Amino acid sequence: MGDDLLSVRGLNVRLSETGRMLLREVSLDVTAGSVVAVVGGSGSGKTTLGNALLGILPPAMELAGGEILFQGRDIGKLKSDELRRIRGRHIGMVFQEPVSALDPVYKIGFQIIETLQAHGLCAGESARLRARELLQLCGVPDPQRIAESYPFELSGGLRQRAMIALAIAAGPSLVIADEPTSSLDVVLQARVIELFRDLRKRLGLSLLLITHDLGVARALADELVVMCQGEIVERGPAVEIFSRPVHPYTRELVAAEDL
Repeated sequence: MGDDLLSVRGLNVRLSETGRMLLREVSLDVTAGSVVAVVGGSGSGKTTLGNALLGILPPAMELAGGEILFQGRDIGKLKSDELRRIRGRHIGMVFQEPVSALDPVYKIGFQIIETLQAHGLCAGESARLRARELLQLCGVPDPQRIAESYPFELSGGLRQRAMIALAIAAGPSLVIADEPTSSLDVVLQARVIELFRDLRKRLGLSLLLITHDLGVARALADELVVMCQGEIVERGPAVEIFSRPVHPYTRELVAAEDL
């Protein structure tokens, strides 16, 4: 596996009651410092994959085989309390809708401080200072004011940056970002793309990007994984797939991007 940070092998997810398969034999690798984009249309299984990797599948779904190796350890077999110690601390998550992912009743700074304290990283004034540093690192203007703001008081772009600050707060080596630009306009999308590039360079982050937007994938990804109806139909270097897509579904996606 070399320097693979995350190695997924033959992952299957099914509906608990009916047994219908939602993911079938999904395998992929994320090496240290790389960006891998999982792309596909609605219903392709992208978000289910991200949730499975983090152990946050809804009750109606269950793992039905395969391995999720993170730093050589099969985290798919861990108990919920063991997984909680990994989530945030080692694997960060940027959810699709920050307006619902951020807790509306707590200020932004408090939510970041809570994460720092939960993982035993810092507390008190040190945690408050660190929260502002993280917001500043994510390009948030006036981080002290934003730390004292509630999510509903912020614009979509600021909420997304706050969500990213929360995801990297505990210093994870891998961040899973599920449609991180889907709710943003073109200008804000470009800023978030640039932020991910900057964080990758500064922090050495690895990123598993889940997106339907091939433009975002083209801008960020080293490797591309194309999903259709719960299966991987094509994967490889992003440059090669964008220039010479092989599978008919991939060709459709690339052609649609050019329209």
